[in-house]
Amino acid sequence: VMEWVPTEFELRFKHNNSIILFGHCQNEGDEEKYLSDEYDAFYPDEMATFTKTQILGVASRLRSVVRDGVRLIPRLGGTSNPGGANTLWMRDWFITRQLSEEDALDNPRYNPEEYAYLHARLYDNPYLMDPDGTFTTYENRVYARGGARAKQLINGDWSVISGQFFEEL
Repeated sequence: VMEWVPTEFELRFKHNNSIILFGHCQNEGDEEKYLSDEYDAFYPDEMATFTKTQILGVASRLRSVVRDGVRLIPRLGGTSNPGGANTLWMRDWFITRQLSEEDALDNPRYNPEEYAYLHARLYDNPYLMDPDGTFTTYENRVYARGGARAKQLINGDWSVISGQFFEEL
């Protein structure tokens, strides 16, 4: 049995006292409100819209205690489309797993083996398919946004950056 507590933005599970907390980091520094808490998992949606400081700030609270004789392994996972304001750091940390010189100096303990990326394209999602088996309706909406953005959203292409001088590169 679960209970939604709207004033706390929490979904509470009575059988094991677990809580899913729904929160936000609208502005730089908002991640500070999550300090002093511990989280078993952190799953931000549209990670490329958050700064590296926000994601890593909340992720630094990932720790777990033993519950019912089991120690959970804290997890950072998330979803994102390429093209948000913070696409480049995400590409470096999760996809190429090659940090910039500055990031490598900031985090000498970065271990690329701890990060993974699951590539997804529009065509991998059957729920967006039209009844005739095509993806025309969704493609038309995305192509209306323009070339670079369409490549990002349809193909999940993290190498396309809006505003590049030579977009074909």
